[in-house]
Amino acid sequence: MLILRFPMTQPRYNDEEAREILARALASEEARERGVSENDLIEAASEVGISPEAMKRAAEELRLERLAEERLREKSADRRRGWWSSLATYAVVSGFLVLLDSMTPGGPWWQWPMMGWGFFVVMGGLRAYLPHTRAKQRNLLNKEIKRIQAKEEKRRKRAARRNRTGGSELEEAIENGVNSLLSAAARGVAAATEHWVESATASSDVPSPQVRVSPSEETVSAEAAASSTHRRSHRS
Repeated sequence: MLILRFPMTQPRYNDEEAREILARALASEEARERGVSENDLIEAASEVGISPEAMKRAAEELRLERLAEERLREKSADRRRGWWSSLATYAVVSGFLVLLDSMTPGGPWWQWPMMGWGFFVVMGGLRAYLPHTRAKQRNLLNKEIKRIQAKEEKRRKRAARRNRTGGSELEEAIENGVNSLLSAAARGVAAATEHWVESATASSDVPSPQVRVSPSEETVSAEAAASSTHRRSHRS
């Protein structure tokens, strides 16, 4: 009996289906219990035809977006705190001007400076609390991502420069240490040589012992000299 076997083709998914599969896989109980590592994401992406390079780029983009969103939230919180501080200052100054106006003659005038200042306070409050449009929010997010990338690039260059400087400083320190050792050895040799020369000079300056001649030896020497002189005169 002849049995024909046809190769089974793997199912293919479009972008929406692939996202749904990944979302369900990440939402599974196993993924929630042990978490998902980068290798797990790469393996899951490879199953739907996504290259590891594309997955790493997506992970890096997500990291930058999360960091930029956090920075924007911090800036927004700082802006709101600054606005409340400005509002408190505005209220204190307003009360002081009202009190000063009541103590001076003439009509009321405190409202005129406070109206001009109050306009800027109101504008600051709108800027701090009014939500941005999606296009504006995306524009701010892209600008913040570029700032983060520029700062990280500067840190990488600074770290590389510090590593190069650290290597050259180590080589310079080793060279200075070797030079110091050689200088110390040269000074030791010079001191030893100088000490030896001084010792030799001192020993050469010591007077040689004088030989004392007794009177009898002097008499014998004189008689011998006189006899020799007499013989030379007799010969001549």
